[in-house]
Amino acid sequence: MKLPTLEEFDIMCQKHDWYYMWSDDHKVWSNGVASATLIQALVEDGGEEYNEIYRKYLKENGNVGKGE
Repeated sequence: MKLPTLEEFDIMCQKHDWYYMWSDDHKVWSNGVASATLIQALVEDGGEEYNEIYRKYLKENGNVGKGE
């Protein structure tokens, strides 16, 4: 998998619906699951810099899902 730049990854995290798991709309939930899965894979492949960005957004969003 080709990693996005750190700036692109930051934008992905910023645009991610951190509260998708509480949606009653299946499409919103499905899109949220796909986005969360991609973000997790990028964090695993990208290393510490990607993890720092991810943790920043987790903190800003109240640690929703406690590590999603």
